[in-house]
Amino acid sequence: KQLWNFKTKTSIGGSMPTGVKDRLNTVSESIFFFTKDPKYYFDLDSIRIPLKAQTLKRSKYNSTFRTVCNPKGKNPGDCIMFPLEPSREQHIAMFPKTLPEFCIIAGCPKNGIVLDPFMGSGTTALVCQKLGRKFIGFEINPDYIKIANRRLKENEK
Repeated sequence: KQLWNFKTKTSIGGSMPTGVKDRLNTVSESIFFFTKDPKYYFDLDSIRIPLKAQTLKRSKYNSTFRTVCNPKGKNPGDCIMFPLEPSREQHIAMFPKTLPEFCIIAGCPKNGIVLDPFMGSGTTALVCQKLGRKFIGFEINPDYIKIANRRLKENEK
């Protein structure tokens, strides 16, 4: 994901280059939360962004601001940047561990089960191990299955 400040002409982050010349590059991806039941687990407090000291100070003296401001932090919203992580693995589309960690912390209770239908190199499964969640993963590429199994075994040690 790339963030660009139009006013200062600076950017942060990166994205896959594309050859389009008649429209903007697509530099974002959607994250889908699928649940089995209409009543589902979602822990917004676990992913809140801490408030700045100045904001907390202002909320003490401004009653209107206090009613809008949650002392546990801000809702992160629907545009989140996950910094890339370097990897030596032979997988073209590995994502950083922070991406599934964010989703799992918010959307799966402790001892819950995470389904990853496109397991790839096993990043989501690794994060599930770390966070104490169970996981089910599917992958059709035998090379990626080998990578995922090796990473999971290394992670157990």
